[in-house]
Parts: sequence; C-alpha cells; structure tokens
Amino acid sequence: MNVLFVLQVVVGDKVIMNPVNAGQPLHASNYELSDHPGSKEVNSVNCNTSWKINLFMMFSDHREEVLKGGDVVRLFHAEQEKFLTCDEYKSKLHVFLRTTLRQSATSATSSNALWEVEVVHHDPCRGGAGHWNSLYRFKHLATGNYLAAEVTAMFLFPFVFLQMDASRSSKRFHGERIKYKLVVVPHGNDIASLFELDPTTLQKTDSFVPRNSYVRLRHLCTNTWIQSTNVPIDIDEERPIRLMLGTCPTKEDKEAFAIVSVPVMEIRDLDFANDASAMLATVVDQFNSGFISQNDRRFAIKLLEDVVFFVVDVSNSGQPVLDVVMSKPNRERQKLMREQNILKQVGSLKPVKLSLIKQASKLLHRLFSNNFLSRDGTGTSVWTQMNYPLQQNSLISKFLDYLSDLCVSNNVAIPVTQELICKCVLDPKNQDILIKTDIRQLAQEARQGNAHDENVLTYYRYQLKLFARMCLDRQYLAIDEISKQLDVELIFLCMMDETLPFDLRASFCRLMLHAHVDRDPQELVTPVKFARLWTEIPTSITIKESVDLNVSVNMMSTMVLNRRGAGFVLEGQRGSKDCIDNLDLTVMDTKLKILEILQFILNVRLDYRLSFLLSVFKKEFSDVYPMAEADATTNVEQAGLKLFQIGDQAEAMFGVGKMNSILEVDDEGGRMFLRVLIHLTMHNYAPLVSGALQLLFRHFSQRQEVLHTFKQVQLLISTLDVENYKLIKADLDRLRTLVEKSELWVEKKSSGGGDGKKDKKEKGEKQQKGNENYQNVKEILERLNKMCSSGVWKKQQRLLKNMGAHKVMLDLLQVSYDKNDVKMQEIIKYTHMFLQKFCMGNQENQALLHKNLNLFLNPGLQEAETVQHIFSNNYQLCSEISESVLQHFIHCLATHGRHVQYLNFLHTIIKAEGKYVKKCQDMIMTELTNAGEDVVVFYNDKASFNTMLELMAESREGVGEKSPLRYHISLVELLAACAEGKNVYTEIKCTSLLPLEDVVRVVTHEDCITEVKIAYVNFVNHCYVDTEVEMKEIYTSNHIWKLFEDFTVDMARKRLTDPVLEKYIINVVFDTITAFFSSPFSENSTSLQTHHTIVVQLLQSSVRLLDCPWLLPLHRGQVEACIKTLSLTGSALSPTHFRPHLYTRRPEPAGARPVPYDYKNIIEKLQDIINTLEERLKPLVNSELSVLVDVLHQPELLFLEGSDARQRCESGGFISKLIQHTKALMSAEEKLCIKVLRTLQEMLIRTLDFDEKVRGQPEAQSLNQKNDLAELGAAGTTGSGEQERDWAAVAAIQCRLDREGGTKLFTDLVMSSKNDKIFQESIQLAICLLEGGNTEIQNSFYKLMMGDNKSEKFFKVLHDRMKEAQMDIKATVSVNVGEMTHKANEKELEAGIAPVTAAAAMPTQQAEEQREVEAEMGPAVTIMKPILRFLQLLCENHNNNLQNFLRCQNNKTNYNLVCETLQFLDIMCGSTTGGLGLLGLYINESNVHLIIQTLETLTEYCQGPCQENQTCIVTHESNGIDIITALILNDISPLCRYRVEMVLQLKDNASKLLLALMESRHDNENAERILFNLRPRELVDVIKKAYQQESECEEEQVEVEVSPREVGHNIYILAQQLARHNKVLQNLLKPPKNSKEGEEALPVIPTSFLQIVREDRSMEQIVFPVHPICEFLTEESKLRVFNTTEQDEQGSKVTHFFEQTSFLHGEMEWQKKLRSMPVLYWFSRRMTLWGTISFNLAVFINLIIAFFYPYDSGQGVWVDLWSLLYGLQPLTLALILRSIYHLGIGNTLILLGSLNVRRSSAVTGSAS
Repeated sequence: MNVLFVLQVVVGDKVIMNPVNAGQPLHASNYELSDHPGSKEVNSVNCNTSWKINLFMMFSDHREEVLKGGDVVRLFHAEQEKFLTCDEYKSKLHVFLRTTLRQSATSATSSNALWEVEVVHHDPCRGGAGHWNSLYRFKHLATGNYLAAEVTAMFLFPFVFLQMDASRSSKRFHGERIKYKLVVVPHGNDIASLFELDPTTLQKTDSFVPRNSYVRLRHLCTNTWIQSTNVPIDIDEERPIRLMLGTCPTKEDKEAFAIVSVPVMEIRDLDFANDASAMLATVVDQFNSGFISQNDRRFAIKLLEDVVFFVVDVSNSGQPVLDVVMSKPNRERQKLMREQNILKQVGSLKPVKLSLIKQASKLLHRLFSNNFLSRDGTGTSVWTQMNYPLQQNSLISKFLDYLSDLCVSNNVAIPVTQELICKCVLDPKNQDILIKTDIRQLAQEARQGNAHDENVLTYYRYQLKLFARMCLDRQYLAIDEISKQLDVELIFLCMMDETLPFDLRASFCRLMLHAHVDRDPQELVTPVKFARLWTEIPTSITIKESVDLNVSVNMMSTMVLNRRGAGFVLEGQRGSKDCIDNLDLTVMDTKLKILEILQFILNVRLDYRLSFLLSVFKKEFSDVYPMAEADATTNVEQAGLKLFQIGDQAEAMFGVGKMNSILEVDDEGGRMFLRVLIHLTMHNYAPLVSGALQLLFRHFSQRQEVLHTFKQVQLLISTLDVENYKLIKADLDRLRTLVEKSELWVEKKSSGGGDGKKDKKEKGEKQQKGNENYQNVKEILERLNKMCSSGVWKKQQRLLKNMGAHKVMLDLLQVSYDKNDVKMQEIIKYTHMFLQKFCMGNQENQALLHKNLNLFLNPGLQEAETVQHIFSNNYQLCSEISESVLQHFIHCLATHGRHVQYLNFLHTIIKAEGKYVKKCQDMIMTELTNAGEDVVVFYNDKASFNTMLELMAESREGVGEKSPLRYHISLVELLAACAEGKNVYTEIKCTSLLPLEDVVRVVTHEDCITEVKIAYVNFVNHCYVDTEVEMKEIYTSNHIWKLFEDFTVDMARKRLTDPVLEKYIINVVFDTITAFFSSPFSENSTSLQTHHTIVVQLLQSSVRLLDCPWLLPLHRGQVEACIKTLSLTGSALSPTHFRPHLYTRRPEPAGARPVPYDYKNIIEKLQDIINTLEERLKPLVNSELSVLVDVLHQPELLFLEGSDARQRCESGGFISKLIQHTKALMSAEEKLCIKVLRTLQEMLIRTLDFDEKVRGQPEAQSLNQKNDLAELGAAGTTGSGEQERDWAAVAAIQCRLDREGGTKLFTDLVMSSKNDKIFQESIQLAICLLEGGNTEIQNSFYKLMMGDNKSEKFFKVLHDRMKEAQMDIKATVSVNVGEMTHKANEKELEAGIAPVTAAAAMPTQQAEEQREVEAEMGPAVTIMKPILRFLQLLCENHNNNLQNFLRCQNNKTNYNLVCETLQFLDIMCGSTTGGLGLLGLYINESNVHLIIQTLETLTEYCQGPCQENQTCIVTHESNGIDIITALILNDISPLCRYRVEMVLQLKDNASKLLLALMESRHDNENAERILFNLRPRELVDVIKKAYQQESECEEEQVEVEVSPREVGHNIYILAQQLARHNKVLQNLLKPPKNSKEGEEALPVIPTSFLQIVREDRSMEQIVFPVHPICEFLTEESKLRVFNTTEQDEQGSKVTHFFEQTSFLHGEMEWQKKLRSMPVLYWFSRRMTLWGTISFNLAVFINLIIAFFYPYDSGQGVWVDLWSLLYGLQPLTLALILRSIYHLGIGNTLILLGSLNVRRSSAVTGSAS
C-alpha cells in the first residue's frame, strides 16, 4: 500500500489516508471478514474517513541492537542446542524442541520456529523496545497462535523426569511431575500467554534487552520457569525428534534461550508461503466439493505460476512459466514449500483443466529437482493423482520429467521411490501412458515441422529418461522389464543413427548405460588392487602388457586435451567475450566427466607402478633367494646391493623418457595437463574446480602416492592364503549380486493377492527362488564369519578390507525388508557378527565402519554391539565421539528397555589403549544423572533390597544375560569405570548415587554372590579409595573395616578352584587393599591404630594365599605387592609386632627359546624394499611439492603470451579463485580444503634447502607427527634459516595472498569451521601470513575486523577455544609427587651424567616425545600453541591498535583475550589447585613449550608499551603475576634435573614479561604488585645460580641452547628495575664491601644504559647488559665511530651507527683471537707506533731517492747506497709484517712476488 503524507502529523491527530494509486481515501467498513472472525474490512470508497494517529513506539526506542515489539526471532535452547518450534503432529499443534541430525544444530532453521515478539502495554496498540521488567508475548508466525502454558494431562505423562544435574537429584528421585507444559493458544488476550525475560548476566531491571542475548523465560501466571525435558512427543516414532517443554518452580542457569534475529527476506518468504498455502487449501476444498468457478480456476493457475517463480527464485517478467530454468536450487524456499503444506496441497489437486495441472507439474518438478525432499517418500501420495492426467493427456512430457526427478536425489537413486514408480509405470493397467512408434519416421516428420510428431518425439525422449532413472543404481525391477523391450542391439542402432536428433540419441545412450551396462554380470572395475597373489606376479613386465587400458584411454585423453580436438576445454564457446564465466552447464558437466576419466587413468597408472615394483622385487628376490633354497643363509651384502638396484629402478619408473612417456597424460611432459587444470580451476563451477584441484594435487604427489599405496599392498604367498582369496572373491561376487537384486527376492509386506492360478504359480516360483537366495546368503555369511575366526586374525581382516567385504555388508544392512521376516533377521544377525569380527582390534577397519556410524544408531541390540566393536580400544574415535551418540544410547535405555548391550558400549568408550577418556566419563555421568530412575536402578531402600536378595538367590549358578541383576551389575561397573583414573567430577557424582553404607551392606550380606562383590568392591576402590580428593567418610567410619573383615572371610574360603572368586580376590580385593594402605590420605587417619587387628588378619590371609599351589606366577606379583604394603603399614603402627614380609619373585622356569626370527621370507624383504623406497624417494617427494608451489607462484608461464588465461593468471585470477573456492570446500570436501591450506602455507615458508623442509612430510601424517609451522617461522629468524629465507620475497608473497583474499579466508574459516583440522590449518595459514612482522597483513586484519563487524564472532571462537582448553586442563590435571619424582630419576639415570650437562648429552627422541606430549595434553590444549603464536604475531612490531583490540573490541560482547591468556597460564601452572609452590609438579616436558609460548604472547601484548594491557595483566584477579615470579624464583624440579635448557627458557621469558610489564611506567603500581610475593634475596640467588651454571658449562666445555649468563643478565636487569622501588633489593645488588667467609658474592655484571625520548617528550632510561666481547673494542675504533658517524635526514646518527655494527663486531672477534697469541697481540697493540715509524722511514727513503737519482754516477755511490739499504732491512721487515696484518699472508706474498718479478725483468733489461 502506497500512502502519501503531505503534512507533518503528531500523535492524536485525525488524518485522512489517501492511497497514491487508488485516488480514493481508505475507509473502515462494518463488513466482517469471513476468513477472520471479528475483523472488519478496510476498503477504498469515495468518502472521507478520519483515522486517528496512535503511538506505537517512541523514536528513542527504535534501535537496531535492542529487542522491540514486532521483531521476528528464533529461540535457540543453549544447552540442548535445539530451536523452540511449533508444528502439527497427529492433527494437533505441539510446542517442542526439535532434534536435528545435521552436523551444526544452528543451521537447522525451520519456518515453524519463527516467533514474533510483542511487548505488552496497557494500550493494545502500543509496542516499543523491550526492557527486562517488561511483559512479553510470543506469536507463532506461521500459525498466528501465541505461546502459553497449561496444565499437563497427567494420564498422558505418568512419570516425567526433568533433565537435572546432581543438585536436583532429590527432586528426581521423589518423582517430580510436570504440572504445566508449553502449548499455543489462538488469542493474544489470554493471560496464559504472558512471559517475562530473565537475563543470564547482571543487568538493570529497566535497561533494554539486547537483540542477540541469552534469556530465561518465566511464565507469569504460574510463576514457573520454562524447562526442557527428555520426554518425546512423538514417542511412537522409531527416532523421536520432538522433545516436550514444561515448566518448573525453580530457575536453572542451563535453561537459557538465545534470541536469534531473523532476516527480513525470510519473514517475507514465510508470509507468501502462508498465504499461498491457505489459498491452495481453499482451491482443494472447492475441487473436492465438485464446484469451482472460472475465476477461481484462473486465480489458482496464477497462484501456481507465482509459486513456481517463487521456488525458482526468478522474477516474473512475463515469460512462459513452463520455460523457466532453475540455475541454482534455493533449498530454503523448497523446504518452505514442504513445511507450509504447499506440497501437500498441490499433490491433492484433481484438476479437470490442463493448464492447471501444467502449473502444478512445473511446481513439483522444481521442488524435487536435485533436492533432498524426494527422499522422504512424498511422491507416494502424489503418484496416484498424477496417474490420472498421464492417462488422459498422454503427450504431456512434463509429468514424465517430474517422475524421473522423483527417482533421483543429488544423482543418487532412491530405491523406495524407484520401486513404487516401477510398479505403477510398468503395470499392464497403465500401458496407455507409454508409446511405441517408428522412431525414424517420427524424427523425419518432426524435422519437416510437424508439431504433433515433434511433441510425440519429445514425449518419447522423456520416457527414455524416465526409464534410465528407473534403472539407475541397478534397480532390477525396472532393468529386467525394460531390457526385454529395448534390447542392446536396438538401443545401439538408435545411438548410431545419425538421422535422429542428438538429444534423443543421448537419451538412448543413457538408457544403454543404466539398463545394459551397469548391471550384472558386469562388475565395477577396481583400478588399484591391494591384494596380490605371489604366484601371479610376473618377473618381467612391460607397459604394453599391463596398461593396455591406459594406452587406449591415454589416446582419448590426449585427443580431449589438445587444442584442436577439444577446443571447448580451453577455448570455450567461440564468440563469447568471457568464455570462462559463460560456459553452458552441459559443457561443464562434460568437463567434469573428463576429469573423472582422468582420475581413472591415474588410478590405472598407479596400479601399473605397483605391479612394476612387485615384478622387480620378485625378480630380484628369485635371483638372490631361489624358492628351493628359501631357508638358506642370508647374504646381507648381496641383499643390500639388490635393494639399491631396486631403488634405482623405482626412481627410473618416474622418469620421462621413451619407455615412460606412455605413462604421461599428454605428449608435453605434463605441461598441457597443467594448463588444462589451472584453466579449469578458474571456472565458476564449483564441482569442476574441486575436480581440477584434486587432479592438480595428485599430479604433484605421484611418488608420495606410490609409497603410501605400496605400504598397503598385501601379498598372498602360501597355498592357504591363495585358497582363502579365491573363496572370498567368489563369495563376495555372489553376495554382491544378491544384494543388488534384493528387491527381487526379499519379502516385503503384501499389498494384495493376485487372482488366478497363473498368479499363484508365479508367486510360488518366486517364493521358492527367494528361499534359495536366503539360504545362499546365509551360507556365504557363515563361511565369511568362520574365516574371520580362523588363521591369522589380522591377516584375514586386512584381506577382507582390501577386497571390499565391508562395503557389501553395509549395502546388505540397508536392504529394506519386512520386520517380521525371520529369515532376513537371521541374515542381518550374521552380518553384524561379521562386521564385529571385521573391526575387532583393527583401527583401520574401525575407521572405515565409523564413517557409516549413522547406519548403526538404531535401538537394535545387534547394532549396539557393532558400535561397541567399532569404538573398542580406539582412543582417537573415543575421544572424538559426539554427545549425540551418547544421548542416543541413554535414550534407548530409557525407552527400549534396560539392556546390558547399551551399557557395554558406554563402558567401552571410557578407556582405550590404556588411557582414560575423561571427556566420555564426564558426558556419561551427566547423561546418567539426567536420565533418572528409568536408567539408574539401585536397590537402596528396604523393599528393593529384598528384591536384590531374591535376584542373587536366583543367580547362585550364574547371572543370566537378561536378568535385572546383570543390568544392575553392569551399571555399577560403568559408574566405577567413570570414576577410574582419578576424575574428581565423576567421583563426587558416584558417591552421591551409591553411598558407602549401602555398598557395605550388600557386600557383607551372607547371600551376596561373587559377581556382585566384584562390581561393588571395584566401585569402592575407584570412588572412595583411589581418588583425587580425600573421601573423609571412608577414613572416619567403620564401613571400610567391615569390608576388610569380609575380605578375610572370602580369602579363607578360597580352597577349591573357582575362577570368579579367584578374579575377585586377585584383581579386586588386593587392588583395593593396596590402594587404601598406600594412599597418602590414610597415613594421617587415626582409624588405623584402632583397627590394627584387622590389618594383621589381612596380612596373615595374604601370606597364606602366597603359598597356595593354585596361585599362578602371573598373579604372584600382585600378592607380594599387597603383602609389602600391609607390612610397611603394620610396622609403622607397631614395629615390635610386625616384620616386613618381603618376598622376591620366583624365577620363571627357562623354557625353550622362541624360534629365531627368519629374515629371509618374502614379507620381510618387502618391508626392506619399502624402507629403501622411502629413503630414496623422500627428497623427490619434497621436490614435487616444491614444483607445485612454483607453479602456484607463476601459473601464467604455462600459457602463451597475450592469451586470455595468461592475463587472468597475471592479474591474480588463479590464486584468487583458489582462495575463494577453499571456503566452499570447508563442509563438502574437508581433505581437499586441508590440502589447499597447506599448499598456501608452503608458498609462504618455502626455503632453499628442500631436505630440511619441515612440512615436506606425507599428507596423511597426523597432527601428532608434524612440527609446528610457527616454530618453523621462528627458526627462520636465527642461524642458517635467516640466510635461507628471503624475508623481502616472503613479505611480497604475503601481501599478494592478502590482496587476493588470504586474510579474509582464514578469518572466515576460523569463524565457520567446525572441523578441528581445518581450524588448525587456518590458524597456521594466519601465522604464515603474519610471519616476520608484516604490518600490512596486520592492518588488513584490523580493517577486516572493524569493517564487516566480524570481530565479535571471530574473537568468540578464540575465546571459546581458550575456555575449552582451560576446562580440559582442569579436568585432566592430576599431581602425584611420587610418580613425578620417579620419572625424573629415571630420566636422570638414563642420561647418566650431571644435571647441567644432561640436556646437551641426552639423546633426542623428538617423535616419540611429541606423540606422548599431545596424547597427555589432548587436542583442545595442543591447539592453544598456534593460537597463542597467532595472537603474538598480531601484536608484533608493537602494533598498538591490535594490542588494544585483543583486549576490547567495542562490541556488544567484548572478549578480553589478554586476560584469558593470563588465566590460561594460571591454570597451566596449577595455581587454581592451590599448588603455587609446587610448580615443578605441573610443568613438565609435555607443556613447557606451551607455557613458554604463553609467556612470549603476554610479553608481546605489553611491549611498546601498551599501558592498558600492562594494567590489565597486573590487576587481574588470578594468580598470574605470582606464577610469573614463581617461574623465576623456583627451581622447577624435577624438570631442572634433566632438561635444564627448558627451565632456562622459562626463566628468560618470565623475566622479559616482567620487564615488559614495567616498561615506561613512571608509577610504582606494577612494581609493587610484582614485589608483593617476590622475595629479594631469592631473586639475587637466582642471578648467582645462573652465573654459576655458565661457569660450570664453560669448564666442562658443554654447549647449551640457552646461555645461563644471558638469562642471568635479564634477571639482573629486572632486579635493577625493581630495585628503584625496594630498598632491600637495592642494597643486595650493591657490591659488598666486606664479604663474609662462605658467602658467595654477586658477580660484577657489566651493564649500561641509554635514554629514550618518548612521544610525550618524557625521557626513559633503558638498562641493558654489556656483552663480554665489548671489552675487546679498541679506543681507536671508539674515537673513529664517534667522529665519523653521519646524520640522516631526521638528524639521527642511529641509522649509520647500526650500519657499522657488523664491522665493529668483526673487529672485536679478531681482537679476541689476538689475545690468545701474545706476540702478535704485542705488535698489534703498538700498531700506531709502527705506523708512525714506517711513515717516517718512507719519507726518508723517498728523500734519498730524490737526491741521488740517477744512480750511474760512479762505483762509490752504489756502495754508499748499498750500505744505506743494508741498514734499512729492519724497516723492510716491519713493512712486510704490517702488510701481513692489514692485507693477510696470501696478499703479501703475491705483492712480494710481483715486486720480485718486476725487479728481475728490470735487471734483465738493463743487462741486455
């Protein structure tokens, strides 16, 4: 409505509203609207009607960041991660939290989760901004109803337990009922629809509510708070997704909703869909009633047209709606059609008008085109309606197109829909919808312009398309029928017939593929074979024999890739201005197919190379070790020579020559191939770009690919292996065929019986054949299961994996069948048994099955057992498990029965590979406590205890698997496992669930069976005894001593062999006794004295057991350890009554030694080949990667000058497209995304020496085995790295990548990625971009954060990562003094040298230590090091803007990363646990580098100085400053005993940080805070100790990485700075006048200072240490520098002075060497005197020559001259020495020789 206001109005004025277009004023009539009761119509009439202006919202309230009336939002439950949704279920509206199966819960947006906010005022027309003390209503936008609460129907939900933590456990156990639940009401005037918002942070009651804030909702009428539950509304569904919401009287912090703003366009889309759905419902009703007017029909047609344009997202400009093409599907609008029931309404239409069904067909076609909606079987209800128009209007081809779209989703067949359409289309009753005709004559008539024949031909083409899609993915219901009607010869003739249109021939070609080619007996070709038979490997191989397929395909690829044969690949559509951007989609898909062919070619080439290597290996092996003499003595030297020759042949295999040119993909050595790939990368078609990048990376990793694949080859040598291979292959081929044809023999629910004897006979034959197939599948599965259980277990698993057995089994599990089919259930059982054996103990196979984990997340018990085997003893999978998987099994326990299989899975993921997964322990404990009594079943009260006694009485002979007692035992074992490994959180939870008194009552009961005792005593051990914190109850009460008395009784009755009782005593009782009496908490317990008699009884019982004959040697050590512990405890209590019972372990009888390992077998020699290839090809692998980097730097060199592709590459088009596409790869292709990120990093860190490249490792290398790029960058700034890296070139590349979007890329990836590996690589890319202190990149990042308002989200990600790391450290940190000291002693003994020299002499074990480090710390903590390095580089060069930005971003929510970094340091060093004085117990090799990085980052925050950050760190509430000072003062033992260089680095960085905190501070606040816990004398002692260590290293001539003297210098300067504010420290730093005997004086430390004038004209004094080498600087050099240093344009001499520093340093080094040669030093010290004398003599000689020239005056002159020259010999000698000093010996000899030659020539000339 367009309304023109010509005058200014105020509130209360009466105005006339005159529309601009209508020309008549608006009028409010008395006519009541039929579709909205109570509403009046507003129309336009020719009379003046006045309207009163009422205030809706104050102008001051109109703020974007504030929640206002009329805003549309989503309410996202923060803990549950689900949206508050209102939708219809079973014809009734429900309010619930919707569960999603998407990877990101926030992306599961639904139009039914939109709510309009109404701020309640006394005036119903009034709105405005919302305050915390306002009242609110929430209107459901889709239905117009209001959120409210009503009393729960108690009979529907008899016992509903809220999700609670331990603080509400009492309510849960009392069975609290939900009195109110959330509903919707139709009217807003209902008082039950009023709510209040409660903030999660401290806010003023009258302040505005931020638009994107977290709130808790309080229902006004009931005075209760909205509470989430785990009660499903759709409980009848197999996988419920709707969780009910109720209210609770108590407010919970976790029950908070995030208010998520909704874009305006999404609201408009919903409005349109709502209106369209309502109008279509009216049209459907009219059709169903049998009457619809002509106007209504036209209106319906127009509405359907609008809906089509809406879905296609194209503006309606008058074009025919049936010709509209969808370029890119709009998934949100397609989903909106389904959610608002438009799809349902269109499917319900029964039109009698052809035009109407055209629009409906077009709409459905657009909805199902490449969309996931067709997977839900929506087409089932639609087909029955579409059958009608197909029969009546058989030439409407669009319906066939629609049906073909229903068969496929994202180019993948949907078997359910395919089967439905096959039965309907191929039904004889519907034969009239298909046509049979003479296709040639029809095509000829169509070419002549016959419109009818042209339509028939089009219909036939769509019919062929439908047939092809019905047959897609081997749908044999269609294949068997269609292949009979259209055989191979007929289709082939039509394909070759050039008189037919090309699109029709393409349809025949497509049908040929799916109906005749992709079906049995054809099998999918596996180009790379991993399982190889030794007997089938030839001893010689040629390319022509092995890669005939490669030759033929290579010819095709060359023809496609050359310029003339496939111009469209490089040149595109001729005549177009920009061929790259305007290529047709068909051409793009063609190119994509070509890339797939090239991928196949490369796979075939890889297979040939593997065959070649195996052939060479077999030939060499046969020559050296003939099979008849396979056990002969090995000749090591000869074998080594053979390995070297094999390595040479392997290198030659990759060479380019006559023999290998056929392996290249083109005739130009790969250059044409590269041109094509780079050109394709610059296209705007994402799948094509991804395919080109895959090929590009693969092309430059050929050697790495061969090495990686060659390791996976499995050689089958023995006869048994060969037989197994053939048997498995035959069985798998047969099973694969049966699975593909499952729709033909698997029984399904009958849809009605046939009529007549013929139908019965066919049905009987089909049933008989189906029974045979059932039996065949069962027999195959039995054989495969038996094979998994026999022979070499791992070998069989590997063979089955290489042959793809698991893929067939997974397909078998996805076969649809009737749930009552007993035979199929048995097959599924055998399938699960096979998969369990397939992955048992095999991490590679477990990872393969884990990719299909969703297949097993069903309530079935067999699925639970399979998932248990997938995670069994696999630490990586267990640590990465998602919370949704745990919730699934807990939900199964609550809804599908208490089955032990579910608990077994939970038990499995707690501990793997000997390590506890504390994350899983915490999650399981939380979910169990939230689940309530339906899951956690204890027999605590009197009635239930009697029940437990009855169950134990029934289980005397053994506990049944389905017994409730078995479930209870498993539950207690699970709780004990959750507390195992000293987990404080779970220990407290477990003790609250099962008190010690109840445990003792059960265990000490006379009817208690051994299985129950095992579970309960083990629970006591891990939850009460072996704990992180002291459980006082166990040391103050008598319960534990009653338990010990029961132990003695059980040990006394261990006479006969009882495996269960033996397990109980050996593994449980002795472990508990040992843990209790060796606990540090028990030493201070007074109950030991009181119960010393029981200690005696335990000791005596243990000693008696030691002499029992049935005690195995394996268990003897546990008994001895228990006896030793009891003896030590007893002797401490009463030394006179106890003697230590110490037993030595009996030596085991010497048996036969194992058979010596045979190194001559084939497998071992194959491993030698692999090692040789790795060594030989590793430099070439790095070189390949370097060539790729070079190509990426200058891709334009591959193209001709002046070509369009070259111009685009020169302008950065290739790199820009590569960076843009990387973000799109984030969710779809994670591995490719990681490859691109690593390659971009390589572009920035490339060095000259490829062998020393850190990142030149295989791409499959894990995070634990690769060095940090940050360390590489840091290493490049020192030593030889500085010479290798050209920082100017690196900076240019950094700026280039930044201009092309590199900075934006890593920020987007950090904000958007949920993948930890992508996040890590993004941070590493940022580090590489910032390395070297690139200010331009810093400014670019700052502008990016400030310009697009991304800073809040970006810094939230980093803040959350820091918080997660802190929580992980808190949860995993555990200190054990004995263990740490023992570890230190072991390492010191291994080193075998003094602590000072241990660090330098100890052998390095970097790889193993790195794996241990990251396994200890966990990924959440490990990622902190690159994050902190990134933050440090942001602040490099004292960037004040970013230093302040890291502290405060000026957003609605600020994230102070400065404080979080300090808090992280605080937690890392253990001060939060009260261990400030025990730093050495928290700092170890695993985290010391991370602590050093944290100190460096904090230092960079402050340097410059940034006084705000200095104040922020110093005034922080944590113990950060105290930690930093403690790092300087403490010895950090035991780390200092064996890694002293690490301790020195810590102290060095800590002192630098404290200096940075005091930089340019004229006040004393920071210094006083530092001095608060710093003891001056200890600081001086640290300085003395550092200098003492330096002297010890010099005496022992040990080189260390960090000089103790430099560390002492830094600490001394720190002390000098602090001494200004502390007199005690100032006095200690003064040299003592009279030192006492025995007291070591502080060494004289030369220091100097300089004064800096700051911007505010204040002068600051900077103290620095004077290096010892400076004493060798001569006075002459000082005077020369002082007098000759020039000023620059700013009048400063600093620039010229620093240019002379290298010369001065060289002079000092030379002077230092001269001191070691006293004679030469004596002469050099008097160089000025020698210079004066030589100058005077030179003048004297010149005077003589001037006076006596010429010399031919007589004999006497020569004699006098000779005598004079004879006196000048000392002078000549002095001149020679001076020339040696200045020119060097070599230059002096050359000069003397030249003078001698010249003299000789002069004499010769004079003689002649």
